[in-house]
Amino acid sequence: LELRRDERLSRYLTKTSDDIEEQQRWIRGYKEREKRKEEYYFLYQDAEGNKLGVSRLYNFDADSFESGSWVFRGGLEMSIPVLGDLACRDYGFEELHFAYCRFECMRGNERVIRYQKAFKPDLVGEDERAYYFRMSYETYVAHRDKLLKLFSHG
Repeated sequence: LELRRDERLSRYLTKTSDDIEEQQRWIRGYKEREKRKEEYYFLYQDAEGNKLGVSRLYNFDADSFESGSWVFRGGLEMSIPVLGDLACRDYGFEELHFAYCRFECMRGNERVIRYQKAFKPDLVGEDERAYYFRMSYETYVAHRDKLLKLFSHG
């Protein structure tokens, strides 16, 4: 909630209420969706237990998943959110066995747009709010491995 309520970090995310009871209801609903294998959140922390960020997989259909809700603390080494994103997508492709990943980038979020375009996804739509992409597993793997070499430490 702290990350999602930080205006600088979440300006390209859907707004989140800071009402604790509403958040608790939402989490209970999420845990039910998770039990039904309809949605997964990924929480990232360092070796000392410091909370770093969050992302999720959701909107599953017959052959694809959507990745998003990607937000990390400011001031982190760039490799941390990138490796978090790769871990999340790896789960969707390699553990859940989907053939495609869908994602959107909000207009104006130039850093994320550049990052996502590095995967060479297909642009499948756009509107005044966002660009919409789809990427095959094969395309993802080809570009993931390049990013892993660039951002892995040893």
